[in-house]
Amino acid sequence: MLLALETSTRVGCACLWDGEQAQRVEVEQTKEDLAARVHELVAGRWADIRGYAVSIGPGSFTGLRLGVSLLKGIAFVHPRPVAAVPSLQVWAETLAAEGTSRPEWVVPVVRAKKGQVYTALFRGEAGALEPVSGVRALADAEWPEDLPEGGGILGGSGLDAETGTGEGPWIRRPLERPDVLWVARIGARRVDRNAGVDAARLEPHYAVRSAAEVAWSGEGTD
Repeated sequence: MLLALETSTRVGCACLWDGEQAQRVEVEQTKEDLAARVHELVAGRWADIRGYAVSIGPGSFTGLRLGVSLLKGIAFVHPRPVAAVPSLQVWAETLAAEGTSRPEWVVPVVRAKKGQVYTALFRGEAGALEPVSGVRALADAEWPEDLPEGGGILGGSGLDAETGTGEGPWIRRPLERPDVLWVARIGARRVDRNAGVDAARLEPHYAVRSAAEVAWSGEGTD
């Protein structure tokens, strides 16, 4: 089995996946303890877990810190290979799985703070979605105009529900959060390829600096 964590939104999720079936738990991160629910989920089956996967961002600064810290603590006590999974790839796979066929292009548009969205471009390659651009943090008014002409799926928490499905080659899919099962599936591929990371060096990928980091640097002050 593989234990996966997804904490890039206000809802923290964990799942145990054996390659076919998944057991899940979720909590509202500011009110409940995900660590306690993870231990309830595992229920002493640590010997059956072959690896871990964690969504590393971008996303909620607080959520990502909580998820990465929890994973590092678990890996310290129960060492296993660790896969760091980009959160936008999880969003992209979740969006692609909602349809009846795999799209060639997927663009997750994920709500960030200060009127921004996180976005990146993914293309279907050999049954999986692979990034063809880096993560961008854009103002709502800027996003994203340089879309491939072939069309695909454009969706995520950065789209209002009123946006609907739209018309033309790009299908619009509002979505509140990604599916933790895709953290497990992507993570399992990385573990199988020995493409894991050192848990002790694992850090969230924020894409932009937090307010605390900006304040510490002294930027933006008189």
